[in-house]
Formats: sequence, C-alpha cells, structure tokens
Amino acid sequence: MLEENAIVLMQNFIQRHKKEVHLALDLTLGRGKDSKFILETYPESRVLAFDIQEEALDWVRENLKKQDRLQTILDGHQNLDSYLDQEVDLVVMNLGYLPGGDKTIITKAATTVMAIEKALESLKLGGLFTLLVYRSHPGAAEEVATVEECIRSLDQKDYRVQRIEFYNQKNQPPVFFAIEKRKKK
Repeated sequence: MLEENAIVLMQNFIQRHKKEVHLALDLTLGRGKDSKFILETYPESRVLAFDIQEEALDWVRENLKKQDRLQTILDGHQNLDSYLDQEVDLVVMNLGYLPGGDKTIITKAATTVMAIEKALESLKLGGLFTLLVYRSHPGAAEEVATVEECIRSLDQKDYRVQRIEFYNQKNQPPVFFAIEKRKKK
C-alpha cells in the first residue's frame, strides 16, 4: 500500500529505521510536527531543532509545552555543527517556508547544502537523514536543483540514497529523499 502523502512517507521511514535514536536533528523546526513525531516514536531521544524565525520557536514552546527533550535553537541549520558535541542518529529536514507564516522567508540553496553536508558528516554509521524538498514556492527550483546535485554526488560506498516522488499529484508535490550512512569517511 502506498503512503497518502510525503509527511506520512517520511514518518514511515523514521518508524522503520529500527535503530536507537539518542540524538536527532530537526533542521527546519517550523510548527514542530517532525520533532514531536520523533520524540513520540523514540521516547529516549533528544532533539535539537533549528529555525531562523522566532515565531516558529514561540509557537512550538507554546504548543509543545511538555517536551523537555526538545531544544529549540534560533539559528540557521547551516550552523548546526556549533551545537553538536556528539554524532547524531537521525536528521529530518523539510525545505520551503513556515506553514502559516511569511512565505517570503524561505530556505535557500546555499545554506541548505551547507546544512546537508554538515548533517551527513555528523550522522552515525547506520544513521538516517530524511529530506522533503518542496517545489512550489518562489526560489524552490534553484533549491531543488542544488539539493539534487548535492545528493546525487554522494558516494554510494558511503551513503545509500532513495528518492521518491508522488508523480501524478498536482501542485508540484515535494520530493522525498532518504539517506542512510553506510561508511565512515
């Protein structure tokens, strides 16, 4: 049976991961749905969640009050390495803009690729990185092309990559990537 949308697809990949998750990164906090899902799926996990908009962090603090294992960080995801002192087990990233927020504040190709590279470097052997690339907002075409080029260049000896699209959906549905780290560099 096929998943009904990209979010469900991502969640199913995370649930099937089957490894312990001690530390996860949510590189695009938004409304906190991915962080909440990780914390519920992996009760022993801790999540570092990044967003550049104070509005997103305020909303999450107000609506996810009992999440003491969630650390929200007001900073760009490209700076994730400044906050890490250990390897991570899981990374999630949903590109685009804050749902219900200012659609002119978007993720950008250059900082997104920096974040992807740093996140992959910090990922443990066997770790999972899920990435949803939304394509309908202004600036998305450049970001999609840049992200695809970055991911396509990953050595198959080091990473296993899957790309899934909801091919016949209207309104430019997101592209989903799952990346598993196979080997230490």
